[in-house]
Amino acid sequence: MNPALDAPHRRGAGAWLMAAALCVASVASFAQAPKPTASAPVEVVGTGDVWLDNYLADVNVYGRQYRAAFVDELVRYYAAPRAMAVQLLDGDGWRPGDLFLACAVAQRRGRPCRYVVERLDAAQGWTPLLQAHDMAAGSPDLHRIKRDLVDTYRRWARPILLDVALQADFPERAKDPANRFVAPAPAPAPADGEERN
Repeated sequence: MNPALDAPHRRGAGAWLMAAALCVASVASFAQAPKPTASAPVEVVGTGDVWLDNYLADVNVYGRQYRAAFVDELVRYYAAPRAMAVQLLDGDGWRPGDLFLACAVAQRRGRPCRYVVERLDAAQGWTPLLQAHDMAAGSPDLHRIKRDLVDTYRRWARPILLDVALQADFPERAKDPANRFVAPAPAPAPADGEERN
């Protein structure tokens, strides 16, 4: 038996054993990973306001990317208890946009954020809950939440495109496309057969 010839085979077998052990360990850790609770809203239906639904989806992106700043915003401006916000986001699988809206609705009604969190039924979505609190799409209170969201985006220095009603509330932003808090409106798509200038 030649030790010089057997060494590469032993190293190769050791590498295979190490790879197999890592695979078993990763499968075991995946199987033991905590799952969101059954009560957590996994896929909540929209609010009935297209503008708000689009920006709540963007809040999801921001809240995942900048978790600390997002939680700070909820605590400071929407009276959310920090421990509750962190638990709902990290432990219960809540999306940042849904938590933002729950706390904003609660604040408009003078209730704690948990009050709305406990009443949101993921299967029914936001519409029945908003209607029960007189905040259906187009209502003055839902519009106020949209205004609050614009202020939140200002604090985050995040671009936001105002809808027509919000442009009336923020005329200085609506008139100045160079304002860094307002994204310019996208150019309309050319009709079939037309060329872009």
